[in-house]
Amino acid sequence: MRTSPRPTSVEARVERGFRFEVLRYSPATGFDPEPVDLRVLPGPREAIRAIRVQLRASHVLGLTPHEAERLLY
Repeated sequence: MRTSPRPTSVEARVERGFRFEVLRYSPATGFDPEPVDLRVLPGPREAIRAIRVQLRASHVLGLTPHEAERLLY
């Protein structure tokens, strides 16, 4: 006897805020984007703070001090 699959309910969730996404492009992945961080931040201050933290941490990945200063500005 055949039975049909049980219906599953899917609920959409809407979040308001600022989407924060960090991608890494690496020769190990053929320079395809690799997600590092993805979140929704509640306000612009939190978004700017998260960007600055990522930029400060990224200077060891090849940014010169001048480039890092420019980005943070």
